[in-house]
Amino acid sequence: MKTKDTIYFPNSKVRVQKVCDELFFLFPNDSHLHVLNDSGAWIWGQVNRGKSLLEMIKPYASRYDISPDEAKEDITAILELLVKRKALRKKAF
Repeated sequence: MKTKDTIYFPNSKVRVQKVCDELFFLFPNDSHLHVLNDSGAWIWGQVNRGKSLLEMIKPYASRYDISPDEAKEDITAILELLVKRKALRKKAF
């Protein structure tokens, strides 16, 4: 059985600025500034390169010296938070 994959697309209405290793987000109709740390910024970069969830797991695990299962959990948690905040939308395939 083939594992389902998911690809994410940035919301063009969200303003993003990188400062050092962090990404700062400003959402429409929200007066708060939101920040992603280095790992979140890396994931955002992968999304912008068109990488799917499954394509991110192995390089993330290697980068942060964790298991693929831990990597999948970390990546999924960050992506789902960004979907909830409407910074990303997703499509399963």
